[in-house]
Amino acid sequence: MASKYDPLSKHLESIGASAWHTTFQEIERILSFRLPASARNHRSWWHNNTIGHPQAPAWMDIGWKTTDVDMSAETLVFRRGSMSAPGTSASEAKRVPESVSQDNAPVKSPRSSGALTDQSEMSLDIHLLIQGLSHTRPIFHSEADFQHALAWYIHKMMPDCKVRLEYPFPVSDKELYLDIWLQTEKVAIELKFPSRNLELEWDSERFFLREHGAQPPRRYDFLKDVRRVEQMIMDGAAKVGYAILLTNHPHYWNPPSKQDVIDVAFRIHEGRNVSGELTWSGRAGEETKRGREEPIDIIGSYDLHWRDYSRFGSGTNQQFRYLAVMVQ
Repeated sequence: MASKYDPLSKHLESIGASAWHTTFQEIERILSFRLPASARNHRSWWHNNTIGHPQAPAWMDIGWKTTDVDMSAETLVFRRGSMSAPGTSASEAKRVPESVSQDNAPVKSPRSSGALTDQSEMSLDIHLLIQGLSHTRPIFHSEADFQHALAWYIHKMMPDCKVRLEYPFPVSDKELYLDIWLQTEKVAIELKFPSRNLELEWDSERFFLREHGAQPPRRYDFLKDVRRVEQMIMDGAAKVGYAILLTNHPHYWNPPSKQDVIDVAFRIHEGRNVSGELTWSGRAGEETKRGREEPIDIIGSYDLHWRDYSRFGSGTNQQFRYLAVMVQ
């Protein structure tokens, strides 16, 4: 049966590469009509699920899948291959609504999107892991809750991988407790979850996030995580590592409004490149620097790009985004 999304199918079939990075606007140009409002308001519109989604067969029926959907930037990636999770049927996907609502109403999450059948590929793509987790856990009570949920999701998707929490590691004559250690894969993961005040209900569960102030020290700590993972790789303890920060505080992903901020070297906003020796501004007070006086010497060079994680509405502090720095 003909579909108004057939031009998208024809375009995908004409692509010789295994991935196509595109924008909502480019898709509209190919289709010759504007996408429905739900495509911009609900991440679930892009889910790889044909049940109740007449647009999905345009890519799924010809062997493509959607990944890396960024609702703020209105970008996504189409990739060749299957996105179905082991043990997840179409009927099961139909029973479970989208992961994040546009208001404060409790919702449940699908277990099918963001999962891979190839475990080796899963271990190398932290973004697919995080996207998969966002469908079942779009919000957390604390950093420890985030840590446990991600570790459990990794174990669920990669049952042969030995997942360890707070794993002790000797790094440069010091003992480091790693947030998540994938022992079989030798992958190191460090997590941060600085939040802003937010109270809401999701899936019949109340969440009360408190304000984590003092952003300069928390930026320092995140970049310190990057340096620690670098050291683990230099010491041969890990093959690859990730430093991940998830937050609902836009001050982390937005650039500073002034150029003379005290933590200019430690800023982690969208589009910034981090490398070399990072030190505090001479205006930084002793209380701000307490326990963090030493410069951070970043060996690699990292372009920082934030991605959407979840959104509960247009209200204050209701959008979550994450930054994942890969070190190898």
